Amino acid sequence: MTWTYTSDPVNNQVDSIRLLLGDTDECDALLSDEEIQFYLNQWCDVNIAATQAALAIAAKFSRRVDESVGQVSVSYSQSAKQYFALAEQLKTRTSILAGPVICGGISRADKSKLESDGNRVQPAFTKGLHSNPRQDESNEDDL
Repeated sequence: MTWTYTSDPVNNQVDSIRLLLGDTDECDALLSDEEIQFYLNQWCDVNIAATQAALAIAAKFSRRVDESVGQVSVSYSQSAKQYFALAEQLKTRTSILAGPVICGGISRADKSKLESDGNRVQPAFTKGLHSNPRQDESNEDDL
């Protein structure tokens, strides 16, 4: 397993994810290059891959128990909470960067043209599909 950080997140996706995760200190490595590449291969998007990697780090810390020896203590649960929070932030960032959902349509003229095309496959559902013309007529004999 290898660990590298070249300080070039613009041109190196592994560096981008390391920077987003705060995994830039080789002495305190959290994920190997191969693990980060796995997330990049799975998701093909740096922000989504970083989100999944943050969840993996949180899971790693979740497995460990908090320890105290005298005055010194290590809180792995706190680290897990922080990485779960980071994953949420990255997820939010990903949805913001994706931009708003925009649904387009066709013009009324195009719609009329398509509806008048006799060779067009008819849709299974149409406006008025369940209308009952007999119900609209008032029949006084039924009263």
